[in-house]
Amino acid sequence: VAKFDASLCGQSGHTDTYGNVWTITRAVAGRKTVVQSPSARSAHGIWLFGTDDYIDLPSGALPVSTSPFSMFVAFRIWENGVAGTALCLGPSSGNTDLRISTRATPTRPALIVPSNTGNATGPIVGTKWVGIATSDGGTGQTLYINGFVTAPGSLAMGTVSTGRIGANSAPNEFLDMELMGVGIANRILTS
Repeated sequence: VAKFDASLCGQSGHTDTYGNVWTITRAVAGRKTVVQSPSARSAHGIWLFGTDDYIDLPSGALPVSTSPFSMFVAFRIWENGVAGTALCLGPSSGNTDLRISTRATPTRPALIVPSNTGNATGPIVGTKWVGIATSDGGTGQTLYINGFVTAPGSLAMGTVSTGRIGANSAPNEFLDMELMGVGIANRILTS
């Protein structure tokens, strides 16, 4: 359905293999998001997110929430004690989104469907986290972190009409991080 790969992205964005256009926009003042990739003359492909940075997913990348789907994110956070969102799919308003997030104390990855949060024991800051969150198209969600099931969930999502990297659907709960890759599939993935 969609695939963001920082190693293929230049400073203004790129088009993924599914035809989705990923556009990078920057504030005119303050800290700015940065893409480092071979296309942007860097040795490796990552996207650096500062405070208040986030990406809106292309509409073609959004799954149908009543069908099975999975979302994947590989990232590394920059500081301890942060509660923030790495990847979120949800409605444009309301409180029924599905997120791969970090919790503040202690910092750990979490699968969040409001009123039903499952936390996983997280690695320390500076360690790469690979998260896969799945939905069965009904009320079941599962989170895998670095290959292990950590958080089964059982609450129905709202209709997916927005998706964000680096913030939730509000948008708030920003996450300072290095982003290595994101994927969305219209099937259930496992570790």
